[in-house]
Amino acid sequence: MTRARFVEWRALGRASSVLAYAAIAASAPACSEPATPAGDPAASAAPAAAGDPDVPAFQPAVLQPAACTTVVPNGPFSNAAFTAQHGRFHVEYDATPTTNSLDGTVGLSAGAATGFPQLAIAVRFNTLGTIDVRDGDNYRADIAEPYAANTSYHIRIDVNLRGHSYSAWLRNAFGGYDELAAGYGFRTEQLGVTSLDTVDTKIDSQNGNLTTCGFVMVADATTADGCVVASAGDGFETVALTDTSVLDTLGFTATVDTIGLDAVVALSAGVPANFNGLATAVRFNVDGNVDARNAAAYQADIALPYDTDPLQFRVIADVTSKTYSVFEGSTFDASELARQYAFRTGAPATHLDHLAIEVDGPSGTLTVCFPYATPSVGAAYSREGTYAVVP
Repeated sequence: MTRARFVEWRALGRASSVLAYAAIAASAPACSEPATPAGDPAASAAPAAAGDPDVPAFQPAVLQPAACTTVVPNGPFSNAAFTAQHGRFHVEYDATPTTNSLDGTVGLSAGAATGFPQLAIAVRFNTLGTIDVRDGDNYRADIAEPYAANTSYHIRIDVNLRGHSYSAWLRNAFGGYDELAAGYGFRTEQLGVTSLDTVDTKIDSQNGNLTTCGFVMVADATTADGCVVASAGDGFETVALTDTSVLDTLGFTATVDTIGLDAVVALSAGVPANFNGLATAVRFNVDGNVDARNAAAYQADIALPYDTDPLQFRVIADVTSKTYSVFEGSTFDASELARQYAFRTGAPATHLDHLAIEVDGPSGTLTVCFPYATPSVGAAYSREGTYAVVP
């Protein structure tokens, strides 16, 4: 299963529920509307408008972009420090080579690198005129991407430091990202590294310069293709959503990498410290089925087994009654997993403003793609089948 299939995304939920909800809420994104790439500094500059289908639910804050740096042949490594990272994060930068036969590398390391073996991560403009990426003990790429002299290339690197792996992306002309490297391993000499805190640039050829500009580091678990990822041991990975105090619709696609893990996708008020802070929860159970939290226990109205293929979910949460319903499937073929379940017992739920995901088992990874939250507009309260609306 490749991430390319995630691009073909649809609004979720049962058709009758959509019609009832449309009277009091902004419309959900249409099938043809592409998601804005996650982590785009330009998109992150302004908060998402409620129900805006062209803005992703998560808007991570970025560091102040750094000034440009140019490295020349026979020069030393150029090093720039950033806040030390120990979990998931991503970096973005623009790189401009002055020749198409360069041997220029931009990498990440623990401390300032003085030699290539110190680079845990490396993206290279190679002498053959293509961009490649370090994977263990060699350079390669999932796609053949040529580069041209005096052309700027925007590169993003999504890092899983605990897993010692990373993915590299190249922004295309449409504002999206092409995946140069998916899940490559850290350089062999750096498989034991526990933190990264420096960006390093070096030219190993006798001609050409390489200029990098606008380097930013974002400490979050998002990926360039609009997803947020959590693995066993990561704890809660959270995404800020548009705040709501009445009725909220959350849509997302969820994929696990193994059957039998224990993982949840939930809504909360603020960043949860533990499971007691989760108001709603859709769970991938160790028994191979999906269920949902109902007050003090997990249950489901239907049997919904899961595998490693993506599942589409819609959660409709009513803060006024502290209840929620869960649908699985596309708009015209949805199943109701949970109907009017109660928020978790004791969870603070006067409003909802965060998506939280966690893998609580000893292994496994949960990937949630294209999360969007659509709060109600002008609703005083809601009940199943009956709505009171203020002007």
